[in-house]
Amino acid sequence: MPQTQFTIQANAKGTKLTDWILEPKAKVVIRRIGQKWTSNPNVPPHDYDANGNPNYTASNCYLYPGAFEGCLIACLGNPATSKWKVGNMGIVEGDPLLSQPLWLACNDDWDAVGGFGYTDNHGALTIEVIPYTQFLQELQDESIMQTFIDELGRHAGINSIEQLNEEIKNMSDKLLGLSSESSTIHVDQVVHNAAPIQTDS
Repeated sequence: MPQTQFTIQANAKGTKLTDWILEPKAKVVIRRIGQKWTSNPNVPPHDYDANGNPNYTASNCYLYPGAFEGCLIACLGNPATSKWKVGNMGIVEGDPLLSQPLWLACNDDWDAVGGFGYTDNHGALTIEVIPYTQFLQELQDESIMQTFIDELGRHAGINSIEQLNEEIKNMSDKLLGLSSESSTIHVDQVVHNAAPIQTDS
């Protein structure tokens, strides 16, 4: 099982590799579990969570244009072939064909085209990466289940606790037929997520 918790520094530009290699169509949940950061000390608020600064939307020179500045971004491949807006919680899926490394970064001006880029950032986030099936199995309390539906479920076509319970049952049944041949085989499953931004790299 790969390491599940990581500290991501706001000023760490580039490939903060986790030790996760996502197999084709593997799916993981990434969530913030603590701390705050800022990617622009000149634009308030000066500390925020992984959703980023709602007062500033990233331009085309950012790691993920259109997301909030300072949002937590997940990337697959090195260099990235797909990028995912994670924020405080998000689902990331593996490439349909390739096994790829997973890395994480703060959403900022990648090449410092319009300012200081990553050099004026401060703070860090503690994040957790867990298999989607494991995450579903940990959902016990109805209030936690509702939070999942509100944050992520609707992106996966899950709009009610009844649908979520059915998804949990389906994933649990699938787990019974899986071996432990590799660290990620237990998250290899059908994808239920919006399409990521595709890069030219």
